[in-house]
Amino acid sequence: MGVLALKAFAKKYGFTFQRASHLQSEIAIGKVNSQKVLLLIPAVYMNHSGISVRQCMDYYQIPVADILVVCDDIALPLGSFRFRMQGTAGGHNGLKSIESHIGTKDYARVRIGIGDREHGELADYVLGHFTKDEVENFPTLFDKAVNFLTLWIQGEITYAFTSRTTEKIKNEKKLGE
Repeated sequence: MGVLALKAFAKKYGFTFQRASHLQSEIAIGKVNSQKVLLLIPAVYMNHSGISVRQCMDYYQIPVADILVVCDDIALPLGSFRFRMQGTAGGHNGLKSIESHIGTKDYARVRIGIGDREHGELADYVLGHFTKDEVENFPTLFDKAVNFLTLWIQGEITYAFTSRTTEKIKNEKKLGE
């Protein structure tokens, strides 16, 4: 879900992902308003994504304070968001890897709910396909994700919230102003 959200963001702003084998990832670099932005999609297994994050931080000299991790969360209903400036991995192996490689839990993360169908193996569910009904909601979901990422880049979001507040923020602050 995080990769899909980043690709939607890249599409809106005209960023192009390119393979960066030295960083074990794909990256896209561009600007949102006047703010330089680097998007990273690790090219390693999710459970090892901290390797790519650390390599990128070192190569581009990016401080932890400028990192926002976008990932899925089975504990949240499909399409809901949870943002935290810091916290625990909460059982998410990708976040555990990032924490291990960057040496702190103090980095921003936004989790996008994928729901939990409560049947079958977790790995099969997380790596499986969404239903037709779920996919039909993706345009709205990714519009919200792109709006959130844009506001975060602009420094407008620095507190914990749920997806209900996303609509409030969107209505109070027009993007691009």
